[in-house]
Amino acid sequence: MEEVPGTDTPETNAPKFDLGLPLETIFDSRETLTSSLQAWAISRGFTVSIGNGGCKGTRIRYKCSLGGTLKTRRQPQESSGAPKLRRNRTSRLTNCPFLLTAKHHKSDDKWYVNPTTPYHNHEGLVEEDMAALPQARRFTEEQKDEIARLAAEGCKPREILAALREDGGTTLATSKDISNEIAKQRQAMQRDAANATNKRKRGEMTADEQEALERCQSLLLSKLAYELSEFQAEQAANPGKKPSLCTGCERLTFHYRAQCPKLRRVIANKPTNRR
Repeated sequence: MEEVPGTDTPETNAPKFDLGLPLETIFDSRETLTSSLQAWAISRGFTVSIGNGGCKGTRIRYKCSLGGTLKTRRQPQESSGAPKLRRNRTSRLTNCPFLLTAKHHKSDDKWYVNPTTPYHNHEGLVEEDMAALPQARRFTEEQKDEIARLAAEGCKPREILAALREDGGTTLATSKDISNEIAKQRQAMQRDAANATNKRKRGEMTADEQEALERCQSLLLSKLAYELSEFQAEQAANPGKKPSLCTGCERLTFHYRAQCPKLRRVIANKPTNRR
């Protein structure tokens, strides 16, 4: 990570930092292209995202996630006068000019990456700052499969996070990211199961879809079995007490709504409007 000498621009008078360029510049597919560039960028202390208007068929422009500026937006017009400008909020954007252009060649069906603007206006971020970037906390396909397997076994998000970090694994995700991923997978499974059930009723289901339906049903049954075991454990710890429906857990429990641990986490993470 070096500052390029003599590269101050008169417009911004900002230094330019060389964080390197990807060693691999030829990719077989768009998915491999995006995942490889993201993994390389994270190792250099930044992340990449697709720029505005930078995805047009055979061409994709990848910019630094710190590129761009915070736009000033107008509030709704009041009856007493002209619309007011909303005050600028704090932002991590630094208007970084870094830009890579990937083009697809039909001759060999491959993607080629070329640097358009190979420098940044900031140094590489440390791990604590990288964790604030959503692109750095995304899961790979292997991690998503591992999360689905451990969640079906009844593991809690913090236990799944510890398992992902074992054996030299590196992830900047948090327990909340894992909870969101579990909820996303559960919604996708329920949607796929409903579609497959409708196809089976119409007699249009293939063998692969039948196997996928059975897998979704087994995972849902595993989740129900885990919730039943939790309910039985709470019932044994509270003899003679009647269960009630908790809106935080969305199931029958033996604690009051104000004592719900899930609801407490939501309230603790909810931002306040106090000045």
